[in-house]
Amino acid sequence: CKMSRRDGSIYVGRLSKNTKTRDLEDIFEPYGRLMRCDIKYGTEMAYAFIDFEDRRDAEVSFLVCG
Repeated sequence: CKMSRRDGSIYVGRLSKNTKTRDLEDIFEPYGRLMRCDIKYGTEMAYAFIDFEDRRDAEVSFLVCG
């Protein structure tokens, strides 16, 4: 995971192509309200951008999951 310093966005890389939005929501929603969970699929891997409503929630999830 990587986190943007300006907002509550987290980048999650090296995901399986089989990863679904709901999978990531299940992992990250316990840390705070999500505004967006956007998965981009490549030929072999996927990556996602997860936006939290509150930057502090993103920081906590980053520390725990990062």
